[in-house]
Amino acid sequence: MLKALFNNRAFQLASLLAFALVLNREGTWVPGGNEQIYLLYLYKAAHHSFLSSDWTFQEPTAGHLIFNVAFGWTTLILPLNIVDWIGRLTCWVLTFIVLLRLGRRFGIAPWMVWAGILLWLVQRQSFVSNEWIIGTFEAKCVAYVCLLWAIEFILDGRIILPAILTGLAFTFHSAVGLWGGVAVGLAFTMQYPIKTTLKFAAWAAVFALPGLITSLQLVFGGQAISPAEAKFLVTIDVPFHLDPFVFGKGKIAVLFLMLLFNWLHFRSDRQNATLKFIVRFQILAGAFFLLGILFRLTNRFSLVELFPFRVFAVLTMLMFFWQLAAAYQHRREHPLKPAATALGILIFFCLPSPIARLQGLAADQLPKWRWQPDDFRVAAAWVRDNTPPETIVIAPPWQKDAFYFTKRPLIADWHAPRYDAMTQWRQRIESLVGDVSQMNAQDNLAGEMDQRAQDFYQHLSVADISTLSAKYGGDLLITTSDYPYPVKFKSGPYTVYKIVR
Repeated sequence: MLKALFNNRAFQLASLLAFALVLNREGTWVPGGNEQIYLLYLYKAAHHSFLSSDWTFQEPTAGHLIFNVAFGWTTLILPLNIVDWIGRLTCWVLTFIVLLRLGRRFGIAPWMVWAGILLWLVQRQSFVSNEWIIGTFEAKCVAYVCLLWAIEFILDGRIILPAILTGLAFTFHSAVGLWGGVAVGLAFTMQYPIKTTLKFAAWAAVFALPGLITSLQLVFGGQAISPAEAKFLVTIDVPFHLDPFVFGKGKIAVLFLMLLFNWLHFRSDRQNATLKFIVRFQILAGAFFLLGILFRLTNRFSLVELFPFRVFAVLTMLMFFWQLAAAYQHRREHPLKPAATALGILIFFCLPSPIARLQGLAADQLPKWRWQPDDFRVAAAWVRDNTPPETIVIAPPWQKDAFYFTKRPLIADWHAPRYDAMTQWRQRIESLVGDVSQMNAQDNLAGEMDQRAQDFYQHLSVADISTLSAKYGGDLLITTSDYPYPVKFKSGPYTVYKIVR
């Protein structure tokens, strides 16, 4: 009876959704993680007057333009948090359905497919590059839905629909679409005649065109990121996504050992067209990952900032779990060599303990169901509810939720860089927290600025505040420090001051 339950598709989908809801690594409540920034770009696409005087939100292609246009209109008829929940649940359902379908193609029992996905979720979906698919509602989640369904339809023998989806993956999110889409396209080329390949490429190119047009604005011309700005982006701003030097050599090695096992497993059943395509896809994505490491070693930061580590990092471990299960289930008709079997067992035990991972997720996420607004959010909400929309606020730039809860213009936010004006953005940040060129990597990996930067902000002098206000504007100040300005509101250690010039 228990086996029948675990093999039931409705149970599998419901349990995976429950896991994503309760133990979502990117945050239980809306907004969580990047939603605190990206949702506002989506909202602004349909409400052009929103934050119209804010410097950060003047970037023309910020927050993934096509995604914003495609879904922003929904905020005209629904509250933003409801749009977010609908987006999350839709992406989760579509992703889990396609994963359950893809897993069955490995010739393993349905419960093994489900268990592989569950174990992948417990392992936080990836252990390098901080990549994930199941989390918040943002452009890359839609792009991964397109990419995974493209693979599924290719394995069904279809041509046009997967080509359209591959193009759309790039249009919604250029990094996922670039590396994942090219890997899909090249794997397709290896398996189909040239005429069919050209047909696939043509359809993919048409539907990738909107994303290409918007992406080129950040690659060429006046909005392009300079080499120095790219280095700052890779090594200081988002090293957890972009700098393989902080991923950990051992973790990278385990990832490629997984790829080696997956290839060895395919070699035991070379006539399996499904395994052939999926392994080729993984090898190509892995090649792009290695290319990213080469770019980093040679200091080609303008190429590293194209995010070559995303797709391989998040999908290879899931494929490993399924191929390990397939190797066990088909051990008689397609036996692995003893060395390959030993490799698979070794890799599995090299992974972090799933029990410890589950405990970590539970300790991190379950208390959030009893979450109450913290003192900063209370202060930010007061600003939102009691000031005109054009009020410029000086707020701690490490607070990712500052824009979302104040809904007022800020000097700058560490989590919302202007990719078309990185130097000016950095100048604004450093006016608030000092030099960030030596940012503590571990604090940054945790999503915060280091203590030195926070101390700098807390010790801004009255003269510093006056200079900031004169240069960038500033009507209110949110801080935990004492100033001789009129107090407008207090929430715990945070005070909202009226800046008097």
